Amino acid sequence: MSQRKDEMKPPCVVIATFVPLPGQHETVKSLLLEVAEEVYEEKGCITYALHEATNGSLVFIEKWQSRELWQEHSKHKSVERIKDGVKGLLSEEILVHEMYGVHNRVSSAASI
Repeated sequence: MSQRKDEMKPPCVVIATFVPLPGQHETVKSLLLEVAEEVYEEKGCITYALHEATNGSLVFIEKWQSRELWQEHSKHKSVERIKDGVKGLLSEEILVHEMYGVHNRVSSAASI
C-alpha cells in the first residue's frame, strides 16, 4: 500500500527566537505561553514548545506536519497576537529558522 503524496512530506521544524528588552522577560513569556495554548489547536501543529535560553531569550521550538501547514499558521490570528503583543518589548526582530530533518543510516527519522 503506497502513502498518499501529502503523507510523504517531511515535517517542518521551526525555531523562533524572541529577545525581550530588560524588564520585559516575564511580560513576553506570559504572552507567548498564553498564545501557545491556542496554537496547539491549529491544524498541523505537532509541537509548539517555549524554552528559555541561557542568554535570556525565549525560543519556540515548533514542529508542523508540513511546510504548507506551518505557512497557514503564519497567517493565523495567533501569530498576529504575538506580533502585536511584543511590539516595543523586544531588543531585536523575531528570528525565525525553518528546517527539515536529515535522514541517515543511524536514524531514519533524524528530527525532533
